[in-house]
Amino acid sequence: MAPKKAAAEPTAASIALTASAQSQQDLIMQGIEEYELPRSVVTRICKNCVPENVKWGKDAILGEIKGATVFINYLAATAQDVASSRGHKTVTAADVMKALEMIDHADIAADLEDDLEIFRETGRKVKSKPEGGTTRRKPKESSAYKGK
Repeated sequence: MAPKKAAAEPTAASIALTASAQSQQDLIMQGIEEYELPRSVVTRICKNCVPENVKWGKDAILGEIKGATVFINYLAATAQDVASSRGHKTVTAADVMKALEMIDHADIAADLEDDLEIFRETGRKVKSKPEGGTTRRKPKESSAYKGK
C-alpha cells in the first residue's frame, strides 16, 4: 500500500484568495436588504395609489418594497448596459427610456417622457426667475479702505 501524501500547507496566496472570496461572498449574502427603498416612502406611495378605505398589511408593504427595489435595480443595470453600449460612462434619461423599452415596459416610458418634460420645464422656470431678488453678495470691503 502506498503511503498517504501529507496535506499541502496553505500558502499565503491561497489564504489571501480564500479571504478575498469569503469577503465577496459576505457582500453578496447581504442581499437586497442593503438597497431597499425607505419603508415610509413606499408606504406613502402605496396608500396614495389605492382608495382610502384599503388597509395595507406588513407583508404587503414588504412585498412592495422588495418588488420596487428589484425593479429599480434591474432597470438601472439595463440602463447602464445601454449607456456603455453607446460608449457613454454616464447614464442619461434617454438610456433609461431605452432600457424601459428593452425590458418590455414601453407603456411606462410614454408617461415618463411626459413627466420628464414637465420636470425639465419646471427646472427651467425656476432657474430663469429667482424669487426674492438677486442672490449676489456684495463684495467684501478691504481692510485698507475701512479707515478712509
